[in-house]
Amino acid sequence: MITNNFDILWIIVLGTAVMISVIILIVLTVFRTHFKINKSSLEKAQSEEKYNSLIETIDESILIVNKQLDVIFANTKFTKRWNLHKSDVVGKPLSKIFADKLITNKIRSIFKTGNSERFDFNIELSENIAWFNIVITPQYDIGSQLTNAMCIFKDRSQNRDLSDKSSAAIDSANLSKREVEILQQIASGKTSKEIGKELFISWKTVEKHRSNIMKKLDIHNVAGLTRFAIENKLLQS
Repeated sequence: MITNNFDILWIIVLGTAVMISVIILIVLTVFRTHFKINKSSLEKAQSEEKYNSLIETIDESILIVNKQLDVIFANTKFTKRWNLHKSDVVGKPLSKIFADKLITNKIRSIFKTGNSERFDFNIELSENIAWFNIVITPQYDIGSQLTNAMCIFKDRSQNRDLSDKSSAAIDSANLSKREVEILQQIASGKTSKEIGKELFISWKTVEKHRSNIMKKLDIHNVAGLTRFAIENKLLQS
């Protein structure tokens, strides 16, 4: 009887020890996993901070946009160029920052193709218009997944509005901003189909704008439009 009671007690003690060991092992595993996640998150945050600090040293205006087309980073050069606060830009949809859909459509295309884009474009922001060469490049994470797009805005207007560069002839002709933009493209030697593809409009719409431009300026050939654009500083060197 004593032996049986001792055996039962030993089994209970042994079982309890095993359960405690299992519980300790589970707790340690959870702790190690949590520690690794926190360490990984910390390293990622530190890496992003170093990366963003590096971008701040670049002498160009820069935005980083995610797949949802929300701005996740804007460097100081960008906000100062347009007299904005970072809170006006970061966390906001790109469509709320730029009224024209061209930049948004270009970025959307990059997320589909993974190819970089470069183009010239006049941007209106904060009641200011300036001419930029824009480079948009895809950004990948360590798993080679396309996550963001970086937009680099190279100011080609030398901090002067295009309106200051335009002559009285443009004002008197009452050209719209879109017509000025298409005039610049025509003077650069692009066809209606190329302009339409660049601006995400049909070539027939480009042809209609071309006709209106010629009527307003009373110029009826491409050579004349090109000469007019050069004389009125609409083409950047």
